[in-house]
Amino acid sequence: MSERSALESAPHKTHSSVDRSAELRLQLALAAAGLGTWDWDPATDLVTWNDAHERICGFLPGTFSGKGQDYLALILPEDRHLADDALLRAREDHVEYHAEYRIRRHNDGAIRWVVSRGAYFYDNLGRPTWAAGIIADTTERKEAEAALRVTEQRRQLLFERNPLPMMVVDPNTRRYLEVNDAAAAQYGYTREQFLTMRTDDLRPPEDVERMISAFRSRAPGGAERGVWRHRTKDGRILIVEIVSHDTKLDGQPVLVVSVLDVTAREMALEALRSTG
Repeated sequence: MSERSALESAPHKTHSSVDRSAELRLQLALAAAGLGTWDWDPATDLVTWNDAHERICGFLPGTFSGKGQDYLALILPEDRHLADDALLRAREDHVEYHAEYRIRRHNDGAIRWVVSRGAYFYDNLGRPTWAAGIIADTTERKEAEAALRVTEQRRQLLFERNPLPMMVVDPNTRRYLEVNDAAAAQYGYTREQFLTMRTDDLRPPEDVERMISAFRSRAPGGAERGVWRHRTKDGRILIVEIVSHDTKLDGQPVLVVSVLDVTAREMALEALRSTG
């Protein structure tokens, strides 16, 4: 080989080596992330998957037919429009393809959530010639979201709709972080007003120091119960039984407090003690 030929071929070899290295890094990154890849030829309906894509869909490596229609058949009928509509919009509007839907896995029939993203490529006349993208199994995320919704619904039932006044309190600042409608009704403050207040504001002035001392001496964990005096917005004094327990909200320690108005009970007991 002449010196000129060697010099001309060297950049090509270097470039080819860089390409192979970049491709290897990409494949390693995709594998580490559990992402499947797909290439689709719209003209022939031929699809190429990597091993991860086949695993996501329940195929052994190399056993998928390579036909686009065979993949679409895995999509649950009620979700098929999600993929079809996204493909049509991506093709016609030249935008990214993005769809999340459920498939029935080939090997065991399990229902799995997947998200697929990709793009079309076009010729000089604007005709789609090729599409490529990635796919990921999002079942765990979707199940976590569903569990969170159930937890939120239970919280609404147990907290917001509870007929007893309930509050969420920051144990360090004694500020109200949340109150339910029953608390607002009993004390006469709006929710917005409560969120600017501290527990001190519901106590008669002479009870504040004892309340602060009780906060400082709280044993971590568990629940505590006690009888206290509270003052409403219009100045009425209520005798209340409070039950509080420690938990976490958004990762921060809080106290969840429920309040039972026992004024009538305590007054009746006092009357009995006076007559006795």
